[in-house]
Amino acid sequence: MIKDIIRYIVLSGLLYGGHYFLSYKYPDRGLVENREVVHVFMLVLFLTCHLLVRLISKRFNILLGQVFLGFSVVKLILSGVFMFVLMKVSEEVLSKTFIITTMTSYFSYLLLDVITMLGVINRDVEN
Repeated sequence: MIKDIIRYIVLSGLLYGGHYFLSYKYPDRGLVENREVVHVFMLVLFLTCHLLVRLISKRFNILLGQVFLGFSVVKLILSGVFMFVLMKVSEEVLSKTFIITTMTSYFSYLLLDVITMLGVINRDVEN
């Protein structure tokens, strides 16, 4: 479980570094505003859901894959609601580049999440 958390933190650092680099390479694209908020939200969302998936599947003896799929839907809905709230609260209009960068981060986390869960499921099947 500690390895999984470290993977999420490393991916978060890489994604934030890429977003930071792009925001200063293309300052006119509106990538600077809300950069930290989005990355902290994504990291906390995926870490929390990952830990809850593991906890709920063990506590209630539900198949890990089913809990994971349920939380994948929850993460998608929460990310959409977060972007909607961010668009309403933000003083400036969010650029398309910012939204694409944010969704790229989301799908990168999702890819890591799927790979991690497949590894956990494979370990459980072998034991």
